[in-house]
Amino acid sequence: MAHLIKRKSTGQRPDLARKMNVCVRTVDNLLLLLREMSPVKIYFCPVRNSYCFDGDVDVRFDFVIVIDSTDDIKGGQKNISLFDWSASFLRRWG
Repeated sequence: MAHLIKRKSTGQRPDLARKMNVCVRTVDNLLLLLREMSPVKIYFCPVRNSYCFDGDVDVRFDFVIVIDSTDDIKGGQKNISLFDWSASFLRRWG
């Protein structure tokens, strides 16, 4: 979503939901979360028909995994596919 906003190519909420393959409610939840996290304002521009950042933004997301022991390290496709992609922040406003 942040990438589409930065490119000013989101469209309206239903368009953005289709682009992200999620429901409009999820778009609303993600917009709310992104607005809470963003140092700049996120607004909808009717001229561009897109959500935009009000200023320059460098968007990066990092995952930090703390491992107590090297014996606990696991990897590979099987473990990645088991990752719960339906993150709790998506259900927070449900």
